[in-house]
Amino acid sequence: HKYELLDGYSRLKIARELGITEIPVEIYETNSIEEELDMIAGLNLKRRHLSKDEIIILIDKIHETKQNILNHPTQNNTNPRFTNTLKVTESTESRYIKQELKKLVPDIEINEETIRRYLQIKNNAPWLLQFISDEKIGIKTAHEIYRRLKSLNLLDLYKLVNKDLLNKLILTKSGRQIIMKDEEILRKLINNEIDFGYAVIRIKRKLQQKNSIVEDNNRQEGMKQEDDNKSEQESINAEIIDTQSLSLQQNSTLIISDNELFVISDT
Repeated sequence: HKYELLDGYSRLKIARELGITEIPVEIYETNSIEEELDMIAGLNLKRRHLSKDEIIILIDKIHETKQNILNHPTQNNTNPRFTNTLKVTESTESRYIKQELKKLVPDIEINEETIRRYLQIKNNAPWLLQFISDEKIGIKTAHEIYRRLKSLNLLDLYKLVNKDLLNKLILTKSGRQIIMKDEEILRKLINNEIDFGYAVIRIKRKLQQKNSIVEDNNRQEGMKQEDDNKSEQESINAEIIDTQSLSLQQNSTLIISDNELFVISDT
């Protein structure tokens, strides 16, 4: 028999890490994806919060159900929630999934943008999902990596490098910096022209140089602003003198202080 795990992902993961090969399970028979979805929701409603894995399972099930309806519109669907076939766009689908999640788990906290990002990854770079489901990176970080690789035409990165290098690129801060900030170093890694250790040294050196340039520019801009302010002050003082026509009496003194003009008589 082929079974699908509907609940208890965290417990199964811990059992595997501890080397436990047998654990008690409950087997349910279902006739449709809709029944599985309702069962997952029913199991999780007993808890106060859902884990990220459990939320992702629900999103996948709703997405799968929706696609099934779109692909087979003439089939009778026992659950009335899924009979409204909408035009599928990213925004429409993420909104629809959020609405269904709220019906199943009213207290769930997730926004449409997070769902949209997840679906983009699922549809275009599904190999990144493993890093999300293992809770090693978040959906936002995975989506940033996806967008960057897409812009570089490297969505098949997992085919171009070995597993060890892929993990270093995705899971380490330096690896993600290489992906996000330096195409040249990334392509040299892919082509085995440099190793990862040397690539890390190069990206750190480049970022340090860039930060130094930014600091120098800021310092020069600050000095220029000070010079501009000083020049403006001198211009104001000169303007005060030039625009004032005064007839000073004998034994009188003209004093300029803080943009103000005083005439003091010595008598």
